[in-house]
Amino acid sequence: MRIHPVAKRYAKALFELADEHKNLENIISQIRSFSELLKKDKRLRYYFLSPRIEKNQKIQSLESLLKDKVDKIVYNFLLLLIKKNRMEYFEQIVLFLDRFNDKKNNRMNAQLTSVVPLEQKQIKEISEIISKSFESQVVLENKVNPEILGGIIVQIEGKIIDDSILYQLRTLKQKLKKTKTFAV
Repeated sequence: MRIHPVAKRYAKALFELADEHKNLENIISQIRSFSELLKKDKRLRYYFLSPRIEKNQKIQSLESLLKDKVDKIVYNFLLLLIKKNRMEYFEQIVLFLDRFNDKKNNRMNAQLTSVVPLEQKQIKEISEIISKSFESQVVLENKVNPEILGGIIVQIEGKIIDDSILYQLRTLKQKLKKTKTFAV
């Protein structure tokens, strides 16, 4: 998915407004809930994202669905997205909202790849080590990939920490190719 700069601008505006009103967590939670609703209900998703459906219909539906049930900022934000034909960027906006919130709370998300699923205790220990290195709270998501043969790979903020056996074998292979050996 190509990230659109409009999504980042809308997310930043919503984030700053929610933070200014000291209601950031609640607003982000409500936006996420609406996002989950759109993911679960394909017809509702199609309805709000379809260019074939008139804006006025969408506005009326949004009103009956959410008016007085969510924070006024959330309602007005969704209304703005509909009026400006920006609902197609909604998922990306949610993604950026989470990123801005993580940054504000000094939190980072990372992917931890291992051969087998790790126990929560192991994930916590690795998270603590990485958190110290990055001076930030690191939240790890464990992915399984048997092809790495052993060890772990951590991907965080565009950086890769590869301590897998597959990487070590490839490195050893490269070193052996460069080394000249003589038979005795």
